[in-house]
Amino acid sequence: MSKDNLLRPITLTNVILVFLAAFIAGIIFIVDINVPVGVSISSIYCIVILYSWLFPGNFSSIYAGIVCSALVIIGYFLSSDLNIPGHLPLANRIISIIVIWVCTTLITVAKKSFDGLEKLNINLERQVARRTEDLKQGKALLKEAQSLAKIGSWTWYPSTNKVIWSDEMFSILGLDKSKHTGKVEDLFAFIHPDDKEKVKKASEKAIEEKKAIPIEYRIFDAEGVLKYIRGDGSQEIDDNGNLVRLYGTLQDITERVKKDQELKDYSKQLETKNKELEQFVYIASHDLQEPLRTISSFTELISEKYNKLLDDVGTKSMGYIIDASKRMSLLIKGLLDYSRIGRNMDKVEVNCDEMIKAIESDMIVAINESNATLQKDSLPTVKGYEIELRLLLQNLISNAIKFRDKDTNPVIKITSREEPSHWTFSVSDNGIGIDSKHKERIFIIFQRLNSKKEYAGTGIGLAHCKKIVDLHGGEIWVDSKEGNGSTFYFTIPK
Repeated sequence: MSKDNLLRPITLTNVILVFLAAFIAGIIFIVDINVPVGVSISSIYCIVILYSWLFPGNFSSIYAGIVCSALVIIGYFLSSDLNIPGHLPLANRIISIIVIWVCTTLITVAKKSFDGLEKLNINLERQVARRTEDLKQGKALLKEAQSLAKIGSWTWYPSTNKVIWSDEMFSILGLDKSKHTGKVEDLFAFIHPDDKEKVKKASEKAIEEKKAIPIEYRIFDAEGVLKYIRGDGSQEIDDNGNLVRLYGTLQDITERVKKDQELKDYSKQLETKNKELEQFVYIASHDLQEPLRTISSFTELISEKYNKLLDDVGTKSMGYIIDASKRMSLLIKGLLDYSRIGRNMDKVEVNCDEMIKAIESDMIVAINESNATLQKDSLPTVKGYEIELRLLLQNLISNAIKFRDKDTNPVIKITSREEPSHWTFSVSDNGIGIDSKHKERIFIIFQRLNSKKEYAGTGIGLAHCKKIVDLHGGEIWVDSKEGNGSTFYFTIPK
């Protein structure tokens, strides 16, 4: 028995129903035991069983069947049937009980099926109510979204030239509903004169091809404000292939067009500034090299010719000037190289294995002098800027050789890992490492973490690396601990 049936509340109606059933059963029982006939009337208890359909609960008919069966048996012993010879009275009682339980079974099954249908109907009603509410909310949300996105909907019936607009359409056009005639010409009246022909051809093509043609054009709304519009839609065709209607949306894209134009203007200004900056860097670098060479040449000449006339302070000063001139020359060259990165915008297939071999050959002197070991896995072929990628790997390998303890032989390992959208490369070493607080700073141009006396350089190498990786649309970062070596990672999109 279900918990639901056990917990049904006892109501006045249920009490009355049970009382009436008991009253009917009592009358049948009294008649059954007092009628001195050989034929039992106990099968009439089926009336009670049928009446139990009205009782609450799925098993109420079974309870009624048990009670009625008990009354039939009791009635047999209390009636005069026992005085009738033969087995006819007992057979009548057995037949009555069978009839009662057949009727009970049918009522129980029917009642359970009916309850199932009733529950199903209730569930369906709830689902319909819920979906109706969801539909109302969906329509409200859609209307709100269309209002916020400035999207109006329209329907056009070509056979009658009738047009139906949503409220947002009137808002976009700045038109009062009372002035809408319901014809497609209403919209054409707002179209910019220079765009009327374009919209007309798109409309004719839509009817000819039986589909809506997306199009962007300009309008002047009812107040004379210029707006940019995007029209889009779909079609409905009958069984004979005839166009019934076109329907779709009209969106105010004025803000988007303005933003796009601002972005284009900004991009153009940025491009111009970048070119001016590149030209300035190139000219400045070129012009600075000449006086620097003059200073360096004359300083070396003075140092050689008048070295004996200079005291210790003078000799050291001349050395400082010569060293400073050389560093300045390297800085200017590095700055010039930095400005040139990305000038060649043609991507090619780059075999990284072959590139590492070429770099190793070019750096053979530095590798041998430092007793460095260069290890690599099988590297992929990627699409990128060949000169820049070579400079990227060369800088990372050069740094791995340079930034080490004097008594440590460099061990450099280059690996790659394929990801769904890109390749991840790593260049690891056993050098001096980097403090975690400097992991971002090292990629900024002219930023150095070590003194020039300990480690030579300009502070441009890793800035080169970042610019090259950015140029390819990838990322670069470092995983390092001071004194425990470094691993530089960078990604190259496929």
